[in-house]
Amino acid sequence: SRDSVLEAFLGPMVHVVSLAPADDAKPSARVFWNHTRSVFIVTAFNIPQAPRGKTYQLWALRKGQAPLSMGTFNTDPSGRALAVVPVGRVGDAGFIDNCGLTLEPEGGSPQPTETPRLIGSWRHVD
Repeated sequence: SRDSVLEAFLGPMVHVVSLAPADDAKPSARVFWNHTRSVFIVTAFNIPQAPRGKTYQLWALRKGQAPLSMGTFNTDPSGRALAVVPVGRVGDAGFIDNCGLTLEPEGGSPQPTETPRLIGSWRHVD
């Protein structure tokens, strides 16, 4: 499992987005998009564990279009996460400007129910 995650970070077709609050507080997340393997690899630090009945949900934010769910994950008691999430229908969305993180009901929401807690812009890494 860990080897599979490490392999997903490698290759020329990987994009990454770092999500952080605007006030430079400690919580942060980084999402890697491996186009070749069609997965998102999510790493999170200092993000409080979701309350019972809630989950964190990632959103593809595209100018002039509704947010598109990228999947859900939860952190451990220390506020960390390492999750591999299938790309799903986001892969057909074309260019994605930003990525946001919200706290949603368990199982996720069809649209965000709050303003993103963390937000970041995509960039390509080699």
